[in-house]
Amino acid sequence: MLTTGQALHTKDREQLIAWLLASRTGADLIRAGLPKTWTIDDKTGTDSDGFGGGNDIAVIWPEKGAAPLIMAISTNRTPGLATGKKTIE
Repeated sequence: MLTTGQALHTKDREQLIAWLLASRTGADLIRAGLPKTWTIDDKTGTDSDGFGGGNDIAVIWPEKGAAPLIMAISTNRTPGLATGKKTIE
């Protein structure tokens, strides 16, 4: 994973993490279901094919210095229904 491994130079990895942390698109998804004191960087997505699916992938640090948790959630819905944000939360 780019945010936890050595694939990126340290400064590039720190920049990517900063961008993910600053993103608010996932505020009502994985972030909404976890303690506010945890550090969570995530990337969200919503299907545009009319099936109402959604997804969120996150790197979660429960506390400073703790090993990160990596979580990925993907949902699928009946055509025409709104995305299931509460399902991801």
